[in-house]
Amino acid sequence: MTNELKQELLKAHIYGHTNEQIAAVTGLTAEEVAQTLADSAGELAEKRAHISTMTTTPLGAENALSTVKAAVGGKVYYGLDVSVWNGRVDWKAVKAAGKSFAFIRSGYGNVAAYPRQVDSRFAKNVRNARAAGVPFGVYHYCYALTPGAARAEARGFVAQLDKIKPIPHLVLLDIEEASQHRLSGTAKAAIIDAFLEIVKSAGYWGAVYSYEAFLSTIPAADRGRWTNWVANITRAPAIAYDGWQYSFTGRVSGISGDVDLDQTTTDFAAKIKAAGKNGYTKPAAKALDSEGFKRGDKSLGVYYLKRRLIALGYKLNDDKGFGAGTEKAVNSLLRKWGYKENGIAGEKFAKFVMR
Repeated sequence: MTNELKQELLKAHIYGHTNEQIAAVTGLTAEEVAQTLADSAGELAEKRAHISTMTTTPLGAENALSTVKAAVGGKVYYGLDVSVWNGRVDWKAVKAAGKSFAFIRSGYGNVAAYPRQVDSRFAKNVRNARAAGVPFGVYHYCYALTPGAARAEARGFVAQLDKIKPIPHLVLLDIEEASQHRLSGTAKAAIIDAFLEIVKSAGYWGAVYSYEAFLSTIPAADRGRWTNWVANITRAPAIAYDGWQYSFTGRVSGISGDVDLDQTTTDFAAKIKAAGKNGYTKPAAKALDSEGFKRGDKSLGVYYLKRRLIALGYKLNDDKGFGAGTEKAVNSLLRKWGYKENGIAGEKFAKFVMR
């Protein structure tokens, strides 16, 4: 039994699953589960204390003032997250209940080395959520204590993501273990960076999830590099966040028992598609103008265009010719504005550049 599997077992016991349920999910016998629990009394007590600490979040000096990103009165998207421990999910009922998104667990720990740690309902949940039209993201439960171990976990995670893309919502690193919490803020940040850089380089929109009490021990400058999904069941987080897990005991049609509930004011599904992340193809940029001044032209109009570009800081010859330098300057602005770099400066370009 790997330590990661043992920790999964202990956590399931703390959250109220029976020995028989744990055995069915982990592939162990009920006797093996009972023996592991009996041999792990100290670890169980430590894990319970850690969870209690994480879910009680007093305001400290660092997070005394709210810096939340959620706009008052903005649209709120509601979702949930699920794993094998939620059992069979009726995704059509979840959709009918008005949920805008869901996070599905792919597995925990180093799934490349230990394939049995892939969540046994991952593929089914993905298939059925997609069929029901529920935009889903994916999360991985992390046990890494070093950047090297984080990279190994991330490579296994990406291999799972590659099997199911496109993925409509965020892909999350779930980091919350007591052994990780005991690390310094800088060490935590290094683990998160190592994991999310692998995810990013594979073309996915990665984010970090944890309790506010965990994330608030990481320097704010480090947290600012990531999309942050913050758990706090007592109040809205007082650190900057992009998404908020606000309940561990929610109830949703189509799911038996308690389920974690989330909310955000950002339409990540739209942003991910627009950015061409998570297996989507980025939409081709549209042309601002289809006709106008272009390379090779020479006129008084080109001269005035160039004078405006020079005023904006571009180093160009002060003449009437539209050459390579002018084309480069025009394309630079088109790229900045989100338009196709076709090298044409027409009427719409003129309106933009004269603002």
